[in-house]
Amino acid sequence: MNIELSGSDFELLQRMGYLIRRVRKAQRLTQVEVSKKIGISQGALSKVETAKAELSALQWFRFCRLTGLPADSVLNEHFELDGFISDMQSNEISH
Repeated sequence: MNIELSGSDFELLQRMGYLIRRVRKAQRLTQVEVSKKIGISQGALSKVETAKAELSALQWFRFCRLTGLPADSVLNEHFELDGFISDMQSNEISH
């Protein structure tokens, strides 16, 4: 069954894919590593990152738990991704 997405739905998918890709790369994780840990194929993750597929809520929460990304970041238009990545990398260096 194909469901047509509204413009705001597609923007949400784009934002989710962008967040996933940026955080995954910042943590030096491969698509294979992440996909195994959240329970999807590497190909499916690639599609999510390019807004051609979506994650279930459970898969999103698994990604957030894996990376430390706040689960509401995809909905929060004021979320500072660059600040999150910078803080994350600073914590890596100090540990």
